[in-house]
Amino acid sequence: MNAGNMHRTYGATRGESGVPVVMPQVEVGFGADGSARVTVEQSPYDDGPVSRNDLEGLLGEIATTHGPIRVLVTESDGSQFTDIVLPGTTRHGTAPPTPGADGSGFLPDEDIAVAFIVAHRQADAAGHARLRLPPAAVQGMAGSVVLIGRTSGRCIICEMA
Repeated sequence: MNAGNMHRTYGATRGESGVPVVMPQVEVGFGADGSARVTVEQSPYDDGPVSRNDLEGLLGEIATTHGPIRVLVTESDGSQFTDIVLPGTTRHGTAPPTPGADGSGFLPDEDIAVAFIVAHRQADAAGHARLRLPPAAVQGMAGSVVLIGRTSGRCIICEMA
C-alpha cells in the first residue's frame, strides 16, 4: 500500500475489545476562561466555545455519531490527557456512582486507616493463619473495606457501595 492510497476507515478493523484500531481524534482545548474549543479530525465541531458542563454531552453526541473516539484534552496551563469515549457511556448529567465506605463511632478528628479485604482464610487449630496473595488479587480492589480508627482502635467492616 503506498501513502497516496492511504485513508482512514473508522470501525472497519476492530481489535479484541471491539474498539476500532483507528478512531476519530477529538481535540478539546480549554482557554483561560474555562471554555473549550472542540475539533473532530482537526475540523471545528461546533460554532463556538463549549462549557465544561456541556462537554460530556457533546462528546457523547460525537461518539454516537462517529463510534468510539479518542479524545485529547489540553488544559489552559498546557497539561494534557487522553481518553477513549464509547457510544452510550456518558452519564447525561447524572453523577456517577462513586465507590466508597461509610462508618461512624470514631473519635472526633481521628485518623482513619482504610484496608481492602482481598481474601478470607480460616485460622488453624493453633490460631495461626497464613495468606499468600497473588498480584492479581489486589489489582481490582473490589469488595469489603475495613475502616480502622488509629487512636480508638474502632474497626468497621463495610461493603463497597
